[in-house]
Amino acid sequence: MNNTFIKYTILILILFTIKSPICDLQSNVGKKKSIEEMIADGTSGWGGNPDMIQKGRSPLESKKKDYYYHKAIAKASAKAIESGSEVQKQTSCSDAASLIGKYEILEIFMDSLLAEKTVEEEQTQASLFIDEANFLTCKFKESEDKKIKSKNCNGEMQSFGTSECWSIKNKYAECGCLVYFKYNGGKESAFKNLKVK
Repeated sequence: MNNTFIKYTILILILFTIKSPICDLQSNVGKKKSIEEMIADGTSGWGGNPDMIQKGRSPLESKKKDYYYHKAIAKASAKAIESGSEVQKQTSCSDAASLIGKYEILEIFMDSLLAEKTVEEEQTQASLFIDEANFLTCKFKESEDKKIKSKNCNGEMQSFGTSECWSIKNKYAECGCLVYFKYNGGKESAFKNLKVK
């Protein structure tokens, strides 16, 4: 009985010794994406509550889709990169991606609504009722590929947030962040509240 116990103990120690360098090698190459980061990276458009991501589920699976998602890409500041600090790069890059995403999401959101609406040639402005005191207004034009492209959007989504950020290149020298906002009633309600002139 003791011989069997000793054999198993030696075998386990050998396995731990073999596994250790592999783990060290992986940590040197770069951290693998977490489940939450992988879900966030694959999320865009209408979905459910961002809390679903922390539970390991995609918001796109939700039946109730009151949130609109967009993946924003950014770079860390030159100062953060020069510092060599991964924490500084992560903070700088995540802040930049959230800021970029806050403006990009409005235009992409408006484009998605306008793509399903019949627009006359002379119409160049769209506005969307958000709440009693707030409207989102965008100028738009048809691009060469016949898609509507919004620009100069004014307005702000009050429930804007950032769900997850992840490194894309050189430990947060470049990163992606999933940004979102809530629109009560989802796509159907937004489409109904969209006015074009």
